[in-house]
Amino acid sequence: MDSKLKGVWINAVCKKCGNNEQKKYYVKTLSCFNKFFDVSCSCGNSETEHFGIQDIAFSEGKRL
Repeated sequence: MDSKLKGVWINAVCKKCGNNEQKKYYVKTLSCFNKFFDVSCSCGNSETEHFGIQDIAFSEGKRL
């Protein structure tokens, strides 16, 4: 197993106002990613259940 951190891009859309939010996370495993996933919008929405995932990609350009 590769012990290096991987960059993962998450592109999510706010279901309250429609804004797109894109963030990059560095993780070793998906279980680590699940613990640190945090997204917020300029409209004040910070509840993850009020976001829809548009795209997930690794830094190398590979799509999930």
